[in-house]
Amino acid sequence: MCWPTRSSSRRQGHIEVGTRAVDGSVEFWVADTGVGIHPDQLGRVFERFYKTDPSRTSAGTGLGLAICKHLVLAHRGTIRAESAGAGHGAIFSFRLPRETEPARVDGATAARAGP
Repeated sequence: MCWPTRSSSRRQGHIEVGTRAVDGSVEFWVADTGVGIHPDQLGRVFERFYKTDPSRTSAGTGLGLAICKHLVLAHRGTIRAESAGAGHGAIFSFRLPRETEPARVDGATAARAGP
């Protein structure tokens, strides 16, 4: 997982992670009972350098979720954030296709790494 969970959960909070198969994809998710995200900010959390609390100057650069988004999109996946608002925690999830076309490297098909 590539979520910045360390700084976003309460001391007494709870973090769950999981995976599941969904429509030819694999979904990975992280749910926490942290500070939550205001609905007006949900659409911006994947922007570079965006912080939901600009008064926080110590932890983070605002790049973590933007990097996650670009990695997921590079693998033909989708990513999203959900929260019922401040004080209600958040759920971050991404889906990746179970099968993708082999990558092309220098005009040749790269070998698939498999189990």
